[in-house]
Amino acid sequence: MRILELFSVGRPRWKLTEISRELKLTKSAAFRVVQTLEKEGYLRKDQNDKSYMLTAKILSLSSVVLSQFNIIDQSRRAVDWLWAKTQGTVVVRVLEGDQLISVLVRESPLALRVTHRVGTAYDFNFGAIGKAILAYFPEEELEKILKKSLPMKFTPKTIVSIPAFLEELRKVRRNGYALSDEEAIEGVRAVGAPIFDRTERPIAGISVGLPVVRFSRPQISEFGGLVRHAADRISRNLGCGRRLTTDK
Repeated sequence: MRILELFSVGRPRWKLTEISRELKLTKSAAFRVVQTLEKEGYLRKDQNDKSYMLTAKILSLSSVVLSQFNIIDQSRRAVDWLWAKTQGTVVVRVLEGDQLISVLVRESPLALRVTHRVGTAYDFNFGAIGKAILAYFPEEELEKILKKSLPMKFTPKTIVSIPAFLEELRKVRRNGYALSDEEAIEGVRAVGAPIFDRTERPIAGISVGLPVVRFSRPQISEFGGLVRHAADRISRNLGCGRRLTTDK
């Protein structure tokens, strides 16, 4: 990371000896890191003067960061609306690889509440959001994730069987929202729905969670409809025409 931070508009090229000297690294240590970055496609070597420069691949990282900021900005009003309707803890998470990253949290005002932190990473099957996103993934991409990482067990109620997990995803597509019934945290019930970008790809999700004593089973359908509506609002803000609900 320190090597990548050396490159700037004012200094777009660095030679290996310059990198070594600037960062106080041995030449062999600097070479190993630079070689790895070159192999992964983030640096390119000019064969004429032997200097290194950044490649366009670095833009893929910046686009991820920018998309997260965009989701945060476009989610705030929907998060506030869902929070006011339910008094639960509302979370927006993005899926990066096989991990869910919390990017926006508004905690319940109630004394007994669910607590989450921005920036925390979770396994893909943690809570309602993971199921909500994966339910709308292309089949081949879903298979890759499930082959790479089996569902983790967080509580005695976590669904870790692949057939049972896939059945949960079918339920999500039928209902338009996912339910986590004490599957991520014991004593906590949550519902979540996917957020789509302008290409109709599920890139994130929003959920609301409360202790089971404040979120009864008869409320699941009601809260599910609310979280669907909140997700639709965010998706519209991101330029997506897809709807999970039919209400205006």
